Amino acid sequence: SRSLESTKIEDVREALKLVNQAAEMTVADLHLLSQIKVSKVQLDKVFDLIIPIPAIEDGASKKGVTYAENRRDELVDVYFDRGATKGMMKGLQGNAFGVLQAVNTWVTHVKPLQGNRFERNIERTIKGGFADVDKATMKALAEVLDKPELVAAN
Repeated sequence: SRSLESTKIEDVREALKLVNQAAEMTVADLHLLSQIKVSKVQLDKVFDLIIPIPAIEDGASKKGVTYAENRRDELVDVYFDRGATKGMMKGLQGNAFGVLQAVNTWVTHVKPLQGNRFERNIERTIKGGFADVDKATMKALAEVLDKPELVAAN
């Protein structure tokens, strides 16, 4: 008969093993993403999917178009390591990991939101909002790069 304490220790060890496996998979996934090249043309297409610019001829207001263009400009600045997040994206351009990191950094630090950014980021973390952002980014990359395995892996 095993004691309750040894069972708890074994449960904790198993949980830590799962966390370690997840971390190893994440490192491997990020390494893989860093090997996938993304051209400027492909980047523009991904950003079109992430932040679509509505067309006035399709009924969008000038204000709506300007708002979307400003958000896109912010995201481009993050990707190219300019503006408020300068230094966070140094050397990450030109590959799928850089795109994923840029979108996540933009959402975390730049994208306009209501309320306190710290509280919203905590809430987004708890509710899985950042995972949703990453999944949407991976879906856009998979579509533009014609790599459906990027979505299947998530």
